[in-house]
Amino acid sequence: MIITNQYITTFLSSYKIYEYIKDINFDIQSLNPYIFVETRNSSDNKVVPDYVFKEVESILFHGKDLSDILGNFFDKLAFMLYLKNNCIYVKEDFFQEWQEVITRVSPLMIISYFIYKNKHMNLIDKFANSLLPCIYNKRLDYILNNNEIYDLHIHLNGTTEFDIVWQDLLKNPKLIIADYIKGFEKDNVKEEYFELAIFDIVSFKRNIDDVINFRKKSDCNYSIQCEIKFFVDYFKKLNQQRNFQEINLFINTC
Repeated sequence: MIITNQYITTFLSSYKIYEYIKDINFDIQSLNPYIFVETRNSSDNKVVPDYVFKEVESILFHGKDLSDILGNFFDKLAFMLYLKNNCIYVKEDFFQEWQEVITRVSPLMIISYFIYKNKHMNLIDKFANSLLPCIYNKRLDYILNNNEIYDLHIHLNGTTEFDIVWQDLLKNPKLIIADYIKGFEKDNVKEEYFELAIFDIVSFKRNIDDVINFRKKSDCNYSIQCEIKFFVDYFKKLNQQRNFQEINLFINTC
């Protein structure tokens, strides 16, 4: 993954950075050391010297406010998508980059931003069952439409997309939380939780409850389409913010 995308995905996916941004007195420049350390530690580019990371960091963050940073980041990510025949596809030259990015940032947010930016609300229902747009390739399209395709090797436990699992969690929190609690009784499962930054089941459940209560206030059901609409509204409101305090209050509310 290129260093620019490593910074972007770290910033958008880090729970530590989110906790820091929730502070009303948040200052973007004081966040830079945290961003650098977390990005550097999670990077696959171990041979790249620190000053290269610092140069990229300066371009992405120096002299910019939070609204500009978020808008710029999602502009860069959404640039990998395009519209053809009323469908969203990944640009073929960016497909590997896209595959790397969505392992760290939900494709739902990027797709939502693309829909918001291009004002194509009619596309939302196309993502009812999957949030994984593919490339448009005439040769591949011809093969799929004119031949029977057989997949002889499927990992069933890894075929459900995270954003769909997330909706199931919000629909059935008690059942799934009970499974999480049982998992903490097994060391190997607990280790997996730690890798996902789930250290305390109480705080994890509290966060889930907060999201559920917020969704109820927003009159939002537990569907992918509703989640996209929520993020489209989020980007609209974010674009209207004019200072740190307003942005941080909005993020804290969400």
